[in-house]
Amino acid sequence: MDPSLKEDLSTDSIKEEIGTNDITTIDAITTIYTTLPGPGSWHTGAPTHHPTHHPTHHPTHHPTHHPTHHPTHHPTPRPTPRPTPRPTAYPTVYPTAYPTHYPTKKPTPRPTPRPTKYPTSPTKYPTHSCSNQKSGYSYKKYVKDGTIDHLDRFEGTGAHPKCDSGKALSQWSFHMSHSDGYFKWRCCQDGMLSQTCETKWSTIWGSEPANGKLHYLDRHRFTCRDKYALTRWYMPSGKPADSRRRSHTGIKYTCCKLKHQQSLTSCEWKERHEQGYDGGLQYLDRFHQHCPTNKVMVDTRFLSDKNAGKMRVKSRCCLPNKAR
Repeated sequence: MDPSLKEDLSTDSIKEEIGTNDITTIDAITTIYTTLPGPGSWHTGAPTHHPTHHPTHHPTHHPTHHPTHHPTHHPTPRPTPRPTPRPTAYPTVYPTAYPTHYPTKKPTPRPTPRPTKYPTSPTKYPTHSCSNQKSGYSYKKYVKDGTIDHLDRFEGTGAHPKCDSGKALSQWSFHMSHSDGYFKWRCCQDGMLSQTCETKWSTIWGSEPANGKLHYLDRHRFTCRDKYALTRWYMPSGKPADSRRRSHTGIKYTCCKLKHQQSLTSCEWKERHEQGYDGGLQYLDRFHQHCPTNKVMVDTRFLSDKNAGKMRVKSRCCLPNKAR
């Protein structure tokens, strides 16, 4: 409120000019507002100028031309000619001639001969199952012009044909080096023989060997029983335990039983027929006994042919039926 007006007006005069309802009273030192025009009124002279002459011009003459004459021409006369007259002629006259007259002649007479007649045997027996042995230098003995009883000079271990445990004799032979004799032998089928063995005398008793020439060996044979194979033979010396030898030139031999309930198959005799009927022990070097590969001896015999002046030595060779 204007200060000059405040001085001129008194409370009573104000009351006379305005009614009680037109006054808002606050504390003593307050400004009085009224609803009437004038100082202290809530109003203003006028609500200012018109907002604008018009709400601006019309937006535009028209909202632009029609979108276009038409939504352009038809997409195309048609969705292009048909994809093609047809999806080409049939794929071809036929899917080419038949793949061939037939899937070529038969693949081959058979898918090649069978891989082999049988899947081949792994090998008859494991490598190194055979071993060659011979009497060493220290076992060479003087036997020139000797009689058959001189075989007792080869009694010691390593001097006469003898296989290690589990093997059997496959070959044996006697050799001369000047005046000395010695043995060679071959043992095979390692692990195929058991520890069940038997040792026997070979002599066919009847008479003494007289002059002891080679043909007197015809009184000896080393015959193993069924399912046994020969592992050793030798002439014992004339010690008390073997006192029979001197008078009968006895020879001992050992046979051992096959393992795994095996039997012997493919048996055959191998023989040497040579001069030497009335010769000394050195003539034994003509009668090498060799079994075919893998086979072992089960019988050896000495036979004489007096009329021909010859000796025959033959051995029966067999193959264990589970030989590898």
